[in-house]
Amino acid sequence: MDRDAMDEAEHERVDRASAEWSRRRTLGVLGGASLGAMAPLAAPSPARARTAAQIDRSVADALGDLFRIRPGARALASSASGALVIPDIIKASFLIGAAFGEGALIVDQKTDSYWSFTAGSIGVQAGAQRTRLAIFFLTDRSLRNFLSSDGVTMGLD
Repeated sequence: MDRDAMDEAEHERVDRASAEWSRRRTLGVLGGASLGAMAPLAAPSPARARTAAQIDRSVADALGDLFRIRPGARALASSASGALVIPDIIKASFLIGAAFGEGALIVDQKTDSYWSFTAGSIGVQAGAQRTRLAIFFLTDRSLRNFLSSDGVTMGLD
């Protein structure tokens, strides 16, 4: 089975592992359901608040935690073409929410570039949280597409 054919099964497995690893919690949404839309935007940029060395250490620590909690993630990472790791995303909201984090794109087990993550939301919500994000690019094509894009927008309604 070629790598592209394995994508769907791998994505499902990664989603389950990522959900557990990041220990996602709701944003303290009132009434248990968000009425707003979250639209994160990841765009390449130099480190703003932290140095490259600090980001590299945080990325290594986050991946170490992921591999310890989910041993299968190590095999996934070693077979992936690259991984975008944002080790510390801070989210806060009260009706209007915002999130920010800095991380690195890892290719061939080395830092390729530094990335920032920002998000905004509007709706009935209140709270704060810290979370982590790891996106594994399972094919060279997916990594090339990511790198050739002008920023990446992900979101849901």
